[in-house]
Amino acid sequence: MLTIKPKPLDNELYNKWFKDNSSIYEEYPDSGPGVPLRIKVLFNTDTLGNILRPVILRGIGFGFDEEALRLVKRIPTNGFLVI
Repeated sequence: MLTIKPKPLDNELYNKWFKDNSSIYEEYPDSGPGVPLRIKVLFNTDTLGNILRPVILRGIGFGFDEEALRLVKRIPTNGFLVI
């Protein structure tokens, strides 16, 4: 049986997609000193690269965690992942 693993295609394109599709990014482009800028999201993928069951492992609150989950659920696999 052949196992196919998707790989990220382009980090710049991926980051641009997040910024362009985030409803909270324009309101808070820089969270300021003392606020961590990273949210850890865990998810599985199927053999086609579709994201399954995303959950927040470490969040920062203030609506960012919910927005991160919303965006992760909407990540397009076409154009971002190459098989």
